[in-house]
Amino acid sequence: MKTYETTTQIVNFINVGTYWGPFEYDKLWLPYEEEEHREGNFVCDDYDFEKFKKAILKEVNAIFEAERPLKNYGVSLIKATEMRSPKEYNFGDDWLDLEIAVEDDFLERAEKAIFDPKYRDMLEKFIRAEWCSHDGFISQMPADCLDDMHEVLDMIRNDECGIDDMRAFGGLLQLLREIEKSEGRMAVEDGETDDCIGPECLTQQLYVAIDENYRLKDFCTIISKEEAEKLYPSLFFDVIDDAKKQLDEEMEKYRSSGVDEEAIKKTEAEVKKRHKKLDSYRQEMYEAVEIWHPGNSEKARESLKKLKDKYVEEFGDSPTRAKLGTPDIPGQMKMELT
Repeated sequence: MKTYETTTQIVNFINVGTYWGPFEYDKLWLPYEEEEHREGNFVCDDYDFEKFKKAILKEVNAIFEAERPLKNYGVSLIKATEMRSPKEYNFGDDWLDLEIAVEDDFLERAEKAIFDPKYRDMLEKFIRAEWCSHDGFISQMPADCLDDMHEVLDMIRNDECGIDDMRAFGGLLQLLREIEKSEGRMAVEDGETDDCIGPECLTQQLYVAIDENYRLKDFCTIISKEEAEKLYPSLFFDVIDDAKKQLDEEMEKYRSSGVDEEAIKKTEAEVKKRHKKLDSYRQEMYEAVEIWHPGNSEKARESLKKLKDKYVEEFGDSPTRAKLGTPDIPGQMKMELT
């Protein structure tokens, strides 16, 4: 038995993406929690991403142990040793480092499979599409055509791959995966769990395992609106909600007051502007709590107090009494704050 290393960047057994892929952490809400969150709950910013990655590793390895992908070719063990993330998510997503143990006759069985005439056209097409360099893309994979894999196999046998060992061995596994997919024994893993359903889909199995065994509160501090308002008296969500409601009610009165269409349009534009400003204050409140709670609650209180003072200075002590223009002054906006 021999052990090799590769990554899911090369052989995509399973997708563990937390940015473009299926495992953005905020998908771990329970349904009722997600609804409450939309209505004003917080997810605080002490999210433990490393803890989440360890949970993914644990579940991935349980799936690999149960499913044993490519066992028909002599792959006896696949183990995810680490989950890694790109420095920037612009061009990639998270991946797994893999340790692969194979039986002594693995290379012979793999060689027989990939050079079986019935798979040749399919594998040639795959290599041309996925492994060949073209304008805007420089391939790092070991072969430009299927026949090149004879040389790659000899290099693997003779331990001559050097720094290309991960790509060479991973590429061989990827060709075996293409065969398994063509035979219906392995699902396409394309990054979206909704497009990959069934027991043979490892990403879907991982999604179910994470969904059943973990909640967002396992990896970060969740604080409800009610809890936040007790901890931080300077929060003024209700004030903003009342102000927006008052603006809408006064706008409806203004529309039905008999003023001309031009005046209504000007007033609607001003209402929209005020709504946007009110929403910006709401967002700043969320951020003040999410950034500082729970590690620095005093800093959160200080930030919220400054924000509330700024709001009162701009809108007055009683912003819920916001009013719009009146029919006797067509098109003129008026904000009465007492």
